Amino acid sequence: MPERIDYSIGSSSLGEFVAARSGKGLSVFEFIDSPPDAERLLVDRLGDVELVRDDVRMADLVASLAKSVDYPMTGGDIELDLRGSDYQKRVWELLREIPVGRTTSYGALAEKLGTRDARDVTEAIASNGIAILVPCHRVVKKDGSLSGFAGAYGASGPCSSASNTRFRSRPSSRIDFSPRAIELLRRQLHLSKMRGGEGLCRLRSISHISTRSRQA
Repeated sequence: MPERIDYSIGSSSLGEFVAARSGKGLSVFEFIDSPPDAERLLVDRLGDVELVRDDVRMADLVASLAKSVDYPMTGGDIELDLRGSDYQKRVWELLREIPVGRTTSYGALAEKLGTRDARDVTEAIASNGIAILVPCHRVVKKDGSLSGFAGAYGASGPCSSASNTRFRSRPSSRIDFSPRAIELLRRQLHLSKMRGGEGLCRLRSISHISTRSRQA
């Protein structure tokens, strides 16, 4: 018999998402444009399984995932069912070790894994089916700009306002540069890039965040 996978659709400050859980744990957590996208995404991700929408059984998990979007320190106790090759799982586990508000580069991850070509790491990250909790948004290119990542299925539409905003801190500025604030901004920029083209973010220092976008 096909494996049973329960799923549900939730809403967060970054938009709607689909969450799917196997008997082992969370197997999919991705942002979607609309509910009809959910089953197509799950079939693409999980293959030949029995998909059962169960909003009641999934309610607590969906609420925890929605909270994790705005509160990066939460969600660490959610059990994951990572599905991929051994190499992909190694990459994803390394992503989970990156602290909130910090970043690393594709090259640094490749070095840790003993891989010369950072493109292998990029491909593994692009295959990640669990947003936020496996934080691909914390991986940047050498120059600090964003690159490929997962998290928005079939997304389309304009970039979020964050991807067209330039922030400069001043002595009287009220801009929040805490790790949590930087983390949330980076997530918004990642999602905007998936939805609108190529929003780029460069975190040059704690006193200067510059973002720009360009058409694909």
